[in-house]
Amino acid sequence: MGSEHAAPEESIARAWMERELSQLGPGPAEPIVDPIRPGGEVVRVHLRPFLARGIDPQPLLEAFLQTARHHPSSISSLEITSRDAIRAAADGLFPFTSAKLRAFLRDMSSQSYPAVHHSPKFESEYRPAYRVVARGFLPDGIAEASDATTTDG
Repeated sequence: MGSEHAAPEESIARAWMERELSQLGPGPAEPIVDPIRPGGEVVRVHLRPFLARGIDPQPLLEAFLQTARHHPSSISSLEITSRDAIRAAADGLFPFTSAKLRAFLRDMSSQSYPAVHHSPKFESEYRPAYRVVARGFLPDGIAEASDATTTDG
């Protein structure tokens, strides 16, 4: 549903990002920019390779805040993507069944799709550190960096 749940106000988002950048530690090899919506309109910007390239984090914070304020999120778009994910699960592309995914999505729908955090197992295995932004809000050069990866651990 977008970044708005993670950016209640600029000072909180800034403090969160500064704290996360100072405590990154090692993690998996990952691209700087990782498209997460069909067409690449919304991307995940991974902080480790971003920092390793020496890019100023301020424009990323601005892009994150702009996304939270101005990029529309919609339940209908989420539900369309969810149907695609259910088909992918049925095809065996995920480590869970389509039935489990349908049950999870029904539960989320009944709660009006709250923000969901990573599982402890995912956190420990992948140490995720990223910001979700609309590609159009990224400054020149960052959006094109999607081929760059870093091995950080």
